[in-house]
Order: sequence, then C-alpha cells, then structure tokens
Amino acid sequence: TLNPALAFAAIKNKFEVEIVPPNGARVLFEGGTLAEGWNAKPLAPWLEKSIDAASIAYFGNPMAAMGEGGCIPLMTLLGKTFPQAQLIATGLLGPNSNAHGPDENLNLRAAESMTACLAQILADHANNA
Repeated sequence: TLNPALAFAAIKNKFEVEIVPPNGARVLFEGGTLAEGWNAKPLAPWLEKSIDAASIAYFGNPMAAMGEGGCIPLMTLLGKTFPQAQLIATGLLGPNSNAHGPDENLNLRAAESMTACLAQILADHANNA
C-alpha cells in the first residue's frame, strides 16, 4: 500500500546519505521501473472454504497463504479494474522445481493437482454466483 516513489526515495536516501560506506567508497542507488504493490482483500467466505477444500482434496493439506514484499503489477491493475472481484495468485513449485534456474522443471503430479484445485474452485464459483 506504500507509494512506490516514496519507498524508492527512502531507500535511495538510506544508501546514498545515511549510510557512510567504508574506505571512502561512494554509493549510487539507481532503480528501475516503479510499480504499486498489490494488497489482496480478504477472501469471501465461500472462496476460502472452496480453496481449503480443494487443497485438502488434491494436495492433502489445507490452504496456505503467503504474503511477500514484491509485487506483480498485473494484480494491481486487475484489482483496480475489477474492485469487486476475488483474485487468486497461484504459483506452482513442485518438488525439485528449481524455479527460474538453469534446470527448472515442472512436476507434472503437482501441476495436475493445481489444475484440479483451480477447476474445483471455478465449479464452486459457478454454484455461488
């Protein structure tokens, strides 16, 4: 929810002004494209129940949610464009997937389970619409 320009300015000030580098080194902090973060709204009760049930059915464990400090700009755009929509951002890191590494792979059993979960959630949505 923080303004990205303010966050960038604060970090730049910290590295270039507040921290004194050792041995007379000079620090220059440059950034790339700034983007707003996405703060997911609470799940609707039906959706939380649906995700949890699908996760138990296809993975054997209840739903797990994770927040992190990065952003996916598309999620912010979708949230602003469709403010009433329930958005789900998923990722699939199956066993030994080594995401974005030179030997990245997709665990087919995990992909099948994720696909089944999403299909169940969509079916539940149709029944709750």
